[in-house]
Amino acid sequence: MTDDFESITTKLFSNGLKDILAEGKIGIEKESLRVTKSKISRKKHQPSLGSALCHKHITTDFSEALLEFITPPFVDKNAGLSFLDNIHHFVSHNIGDEIIWPFSMPPFIESDDQIPIASYGSSNLALFKTTYRNGLSHRYGRAMQAIAGIHFNYSLSEKIWSSEFFNNKQKNSSTQRSTIYFRMLRNLHRMNWLILFLFGASPIVSKNFLSNRNTGFQKLDRHSYYLPYATSLRMSDLGYQNIHQSNNLAVSLNSLQEYIFDLKQ
Repeated sequence: MTDDFESITTKLFSNGLKDILAEGKIGIEKESLRVTKSKISRKKHQPSLGSALCHKHITTDFSEALLEFITPPFVDKNAGLSFLDNIHHFVSHNIGDEIIWPFSMPPFIESDDQIPIASYGSSNLALFKTTYRNGLSHRYGRAMQAIAGIHFNYSLSEKIWSSEFFNNKQKNSSTQRSTIYFRMLRNLHRMNWLILFLFGASPIVSKNFLSNRNTGFQKLDRHSYYLPYATSLRMSDLGYQNIHQSNNLAVSLNSLQEYIFDLKQ
């Protein structure tokens, strides 16, 4: 398939795939810190929220205080958002005097000791998950791993693979499916800057993320600085797109084979 964009768009609409594309499923994984008095909570994951190891929709990420809300995949986008909203309400009513921190960048952190690593129990799986997080702590630092984010999961409708649009001999093969998904990934990667420009909402960072790199930043209060006109410092080299980390994680999106090869390096 070497068609240009205009040709592909024409085929999509002429083959009636517009409605099929709208039937793709979306799932969301949203991370949020539990916070007390503008500091990361040191309390354990509340039993009233269920087991962080086993719960399908409410768990923890790197830190014991870093909640992760997981929705099932939905075709109806509004239903997915409602499900996420319901999780938020449930958690808010079951964490006492704590609040769900509304920003991706953490509040002020004096030291890594203030960020408790997630604990899941004493089973083999639980110990493995905690050990893995200890490894992340040593490699990147706890402050970096305490940065929250949203993972957006998307899958095409199964109907699309049997449509006339994929009319070559490999139309049902896993190879073609991988090819299409990697094309989508490359487009997202290419246009990622625009998504951050339009929807980024993290212009403020706590001073512990700045070190000596505070050129252009203005002081908001004794712990926080902001960059005028900034959109997503979370995805800058101050946040989760740390330049040292990015240089070590150059992963190809050309094909599944190259992707797997780079991940193994």
